[in-house]
Amino acid sequence: RGGRGRRGRRRRTERLTLEPFVRIEAVAVPMDARNLDTNQLCPTRFNKVPIDDPGYHRILFHNQRFDGGGAEVPDFILNREPYRRAGVMVADENFGCGSSRESAVYALLAFGIRCVVAPSFGDIFYGNCTKNGLLPVVLPADACARMRAALHARPGARIEVDLAAQTVAGPEAGPDTAPRARPEAAPDPGAGRERHRFDVHPTVKRCLLEGLDDVGLTMRYADAIEGFEARHRAAMPWVFRPAAPAEEEAAAARTAGAAGPAGPAPAAESR
Repeated sequence: RGGRGRRGRRRRTERLTLEPFVRIEAVAVPMDARNLDTNQLCPTRFNKVPIDDPGYHRILFHNQRFDGGGAEVPDFILNREPYRRAGVMVADENFGCGSSRESAVYALLAFGIRCVVAPSFGDIFYGNCTKNGLLPVVLPADACARMRAALHARPGARIEVDLAAQTVAGPEAGPDTAPRARPEAAPDPGAGRERHRFDVHPTVKRCLLEGLDDVGLTMRYADAIEGFEARHRAAMPWVFRPAAPAEEEAAAARTAGAAGPAGPAPAAESR
């Protein structure tokens, strides 16, 4: 993959909607740098690329992943197996800071990332994620650090993210990454994994589970909206009555008269 090109968005005949997010278990990639900003996720020169461009997956971390000639930089983590197939990213503090560009989320989705786990996110980036089908999960910094250490120790390890249960199950621990007892993290006895609970706003959770963007959520209330419009039209029919041509001309004349005739600017007062 190195871009499977899978997107959070998909088009249906009746409206634009999102791919629902319920539960995923996927290869996870560790990103250790703090303050990975949106300009790194999507460099500015790619902001106007159409999101259905078949090469959109190449935008993510483009300046780090590719050299000046467009060839892959072999040492960059997303250019190496098994991280080309990553579906989860475990990052450090302040992920997605910087400008508000929504294209940063599009680039992650185009590569195949459906969830980013980090101690903190840029506020606008966090909102852009939730409105486009990508789940941002906030966990304590030490929990994220242990996950990244386990992923470095075991390349290709998978992380399970269950939105319905609001849990993240980290990679199975090796001898050097065994989870320590923490009040916020319960060991998963079936797989030797740390399982963490995370918070998410109920409306955000519902929209992600059901695959609803803002328009889709609004359309769930279409019957109520249409009912209000019908009552409004019946109660105030004059609002919806088209103006006759003569009335339009009279209104235009009144507007022009209120403005007054254009004339020369008043002369400056002599001193």
